[in-house]
Amino acid sequence: MRDIVFDLGGVLIDWNPRYLFRDHLGGEPGAVEAFLGAVCTEAWHSKLDAGASFVELTAELAARHPHYDEWIRRYASDWERMFAGALEETVEQVGRLKRRGFRLHALSNYPAERIRFLYRAFPFMADFQTVVLSGLVGATKPDERIYAYLLERIGRRQCLFIDDRAENVEAARRCGMRAVRFVRGTGFAEIAEILGA
Repeated sequence: MRDIVFDLGGVLIDWNPRYLFRDHLGGEPGAVEAFLGAVCTEAWHSKLDAGASFVELTAELAARHPHYDEWIRRYASDWERMFAGALEETVEQVGRLKRRGFRLHALSNYPAERIRFLYRAFPFMADFQTVVLSGLVGATKPDERIYAYLLERIGRRQCLFIDDRAENVEAARRCGMRAVRFVRGTGFAEIAEILGA
């Protein structure tokens, strides 16, 4: 097995909207959790990941929640403040695997409108032979269509998929991929064993 597919957020990149609302804007933690739990929810964000317009989606949400108008609009204008940086331990593994001759790919839920920032902020993106982002495909993990699209892009070769979310790992397995759930801080023993690395 020479093909490895990495998720980005939670595996290679530390992304969390709390970095914007709690740490940058100084929101009280309880208020931030209430906002993310009831207004800018994961389900709402998934529409951005599927290719929706930031401007249109935030304007529509702000009209329904005028009390949160500023925070909703900052979700679009201050997107970059949601990133704490790369997860260096994993990025180092990407470099090591590339040097060993593995073919590296990325499969991630990510908004189409913010792709330029992704490549500007994270130089390791250049290490991937194939990058499949949900905002361009119009389907998000764990929808099996995005896995099928990736597999077609890499010639349907056997591959190892690494993701931090159990539902995404399970979907990859249903699509015939070898898949491992990444848990930050636990090392890469299972991945190394599978690859014989």
